[in-house]
Amino acid sequence: MVKQGRRAEAAEVFMVEAAEVPVEMVAAMRAHSSWSGVEAIAHTLAYEAAVMGPGNALPTELLTSITQPTLVLIGENSPAWMTNAGKAVAATVPRAVHRILEDQTHNVAPQSLAPELLEFLIAI
Repeated sequence: MVKQGRRAEAAEVFMVEAAEVPVEMVAAMRAHSSWSGVEAIAHTLAYEAAVMGPGNALPTELLTSITQPTLVLIGENSPAWMTNAGKAVAATVPRAVHRILEDQTHNVAPQSLAPELLEFLIAI
């Protein structure tokens, strides 16, 4: 779809089918001024699909092969599927550090993110 110039449609299909966002919510997102930003990064959806594979199955083989220090952050108030995915990734990546960001959703505030990143980067 992206190659055909249908960036908005590609983003919508991803949101509904892969991210499981309700159709009504995606319609509201498309009406918001920030949707142009979503369209602008639509070309990156192919990378996410390649990593996740069919059915959004956890890429266990890929994750267990990671040797770099890894920090997995989850917003405490994120949707359950995101929280579950983050926990599964943290449990699968060898020596991953897992943190839950209090009072945060998927859209994490920089002031909540910065201390976690600083602590992690200093430790490695």
